[in-house]
Amino acid sequence: MVTKPKIHFILPGGGVRGAFQAGFLYHLFKNYGKYFEIARIDGTSVGSINGFAAINNDFDKLREIWLNITSVNDLFDNWSNSPLVGPISSLYYGYHNCGLFSNSKLMSIINDTYSKGWEEKEEEIQKNYSCAVVNLENGKTKYVYGNDKNIVNYITASASPWVISNPVDIDNEQYADGSLLETYPLKHVGKCDADITLIVGYDQEHFSYKSGDNRNLLTYLANLIDISRYNSVNTQKLKELIDNQTVIGIANPMTMLFVDFDKEAIHDGFNSGNEFADTFYKTYIKTQ
Repeated sequence: MVTKPKIHFILPGGGVRGAFQAGFLYHLFKNYGKYFEIARIDGTSVGSINGFAAINNDFDKLREIWLNITSVNDLFDNWSNSPLVGPISSLYYGYHNCGLFSNSKLMSIINDTYSKGWEEKEEEIQKNYSCAVVNLENGKTKYVYGNDKNIVNYITASASPWVISNPVDIDNEQYADGSLLETYPLKHVGKCDADITLIVGYDQEHFSYKSGDNRNLLTYLANLIDISRYNSVNTQKLKELIDNQTVIGIANPMTMLFVDFDKEAIHDGFNSGNEFADTFYKTYIKTQ
C-alpha cells in the first residue's frame, strides 16, 4: 500500500501576486489532491485567503475571484462613491478609519467561503489551518486557528494591507495584515507531522531589494511595505530554511507591485501556478 505524503503548505502574502499561489493550489488540489494529504496550512495576508479556500475545498470560488479581479475595488470598497464629493469624503473617512479603502467587501468574500460548510468541519481539520495577524495593541504576531469563532474577521485582518485598508476590531483589540511582521508564516515549520514542507509563492526580490516605481500614493506605500519585508528577520529566516533545504520553496514569477491590478498579468500568474503545480507533482509526489 502506497502511503500518501503529508504536505505542510506555507502561503505568504503578496497582494495580487497571490494569483500565482491560487493557481498553484487550484490545479494541484483539483488534479492531484487524491495523491497527498494536508498536514496543515498556514497563511499570511493573501495567503490566508487562498489557504482558507484550499482547506475548505472551495476551489471554484477561488478561481472565480482571481480571474475576475480588474481593480482594487473588486476586493476593497471606497469609503464613498458619491460622484461629487466621493474623493474628498473617502479621504476624510480613510483618515479617520486608518485606511484608504474599506475591507467590508473583502470580509464578504471570505464569509462566502466560510459559509460553505466550514462550521461542520471536524475541529481537527479546522485546527490544521491558521492565519497570521498583527495585534496593534501589543505589536506582536498572533496565529489564529480555524476553530476560532472570529476566524472570518481574523482572515480579513490578515489580508488588509496596513494604511491601504483599515484594521479590524475583534474583542476590543485591533488587528492588521500579518505581513507587517511575518510575510512568511513559519511558526509551525518542523513542528507538525509533515513529509513535505512547501512554501508557495515566495518573493525572491525580498532577498535582494531593488528600488520600485513610486508613481502614486498607492505604489509608494506598496514599495515601503516591500522594503520592510526585505529588511525583516522573517525574510532572512525563510532564506536560511530554503538554503538548508528544510522547506521546498517555489518562487513567485510575478514581479509587479502587489497593488498592480493588471488583469492580464493576474491571469498569466494564475495559469503559471497551474504549470508549477504539474512540475511539483511530478518531482515530489509522483516519485514517492
